[in-house]
Amino acid sequence: MKPASNEVYQQRINAVIDHINKHLDQPHSLEDLATISQFSKFHFHRVFKNFVGETVLTFVKRLRLERAISLMRRGDGRTLTHIGLDCGFDSSSDFSRSFRQWFGFSPREFSEERLRENSKICQELAANIYYPLRNQDTSSNPDEFDVQLDQHSASNLAYVRVFGAFSPERVLNGLNQLLDWGRSKGVYSSSRLLSMSYDDMDTTPVDKYRLDWCLRIADDVAGEGAVATRRFDGGLYASVLCEGDIKLLDRAWQWLYRNWLPDSGYEPDDRPAMEWYITDPTESGWENFSMRCCIPIRSLQLVRQRI
Repeated sequence: MKPASNEVYQQRINAVIDHINKHLDQPHSLEDLATISQFSKFHFHRVFKNFVGETVLTFVKRLRLERAISLMRRGDGRTLTHIGLDCGFDSSSDFSRSFRQWFGFSPREFSEERLRENSKICQELAANIYYPLRNQDTSSNPDEFDVQLDQHSASNLAYVRVFGAFSPERVLNGLNQLLDWGRSKGVYSSSRLLSMSYDDMDTTPVDKYRLDWCLRIADDVAGEGAVATRRFDGGLYASVLCEGDIKLLDRAWQWLYRNWLPDSGYEPDDRPAMEWYITDPTESGWENFSMRCCIPIRSLQLVRQRI
């Protein structure tokens, strides 16, 4: 009998967790873990976070620190440097810094009494390294989001790429550049504004995070200056309408990845998600958005056995 799509998601995430547990002393790139999960590298990190409750990087660091505590309790003669390296930290200073950030004191200050003083923190760390997937209430939809499946046609895009896109000033400047160009070329009124990013805001450094502001254009329209052009492949997207503030927008994305997607029979594919604006935020204001949050999807594949 074919397993439910939520079970397939759990199997894939469990495969990643099992791999991390087995190779905790080794480096783990997001690309390698995405390959193990069989999810698109563009969306793996978000799927993992919404299933497990923490980012991949935080999850790995927590498990390494928990294993270090276990080895320190054992007292088998290993130095703190060896313990740190055996648990996957790059150096003794990396281990010490991570330990202090997590527990509030250095490895040299470790004692059972000191650890108990931080019991509230430790309880939140979930000491069992075989981290269970959370039971999710996938029926919960307090905002009454309604998913729409759309097949988007391929087209050309005019875009302005913003680096350091956590800066509101940079984001607004990039958008104004694109819209000024669109108006000067006479394509603004007949196009639709959208934004997309190939980076993950949880893992990409703030100054490296990229955002593309885009307008769909005819094939014979050329870019100019900061405005470049590229191909939009189109394809199948799942989307929800979001009409509200930034908090509603965040809930829309979380609900799509956490609640709808695992039970949908689909998985995200190798294209970036996008926000498709119904109204121009420079005209309607930034306090309330009107847009569709769109995830590129494909039919969910059953888990392939790893050899």
